[in-house]
Amino acid sequence: MDDKAEIFEKHYIQYCAQIDETDMNAAAEILGIRKEGARLRVPFYGREYLVGQGAISDESGARPDYITCVILAKYILRCPGRIHHDPAWVSFKDFKKESSFTNVNFFASDVERAVAGRFSGRLSDLERACQ
Repeated sequence: MDDKAEIFEKHYIQYCAQIDETDMNAAAEILGIRKEGARLRVPFYGREYLVGQGAISDESGARPDYITCVILAKYILRCPGRIHHDPAWVSFKDFKKESSFTNVNFFASDVERAVAGRFSGRLSDLERACQ
């Protein structure tokens, strides 16, 4: 295993351990997602993933790619302590706990391009996905 793969695996294991210490009932309620046993069922881009019990998997039980695991893990781990509804948009760079994933260049190249490519000319589909 190369150094890059080793660090990804290390982070994956750390995220899963942190998720297992999370109050899953509170996270499910605040995020508006379903709890299934000791795991959370998280919808993401038209697919559902199971998060918890030391793993992140798709419905077939397979581990998703690394970036999908990071996004799902951070979604659960950064769940606010209370339900917060504010109709105003917040810039990605203003999110709390800034990290390399909130870097503007990374966001533009790896996130904006993917979203724009998938939803170009399909605004109503983007709105549904965001909801």
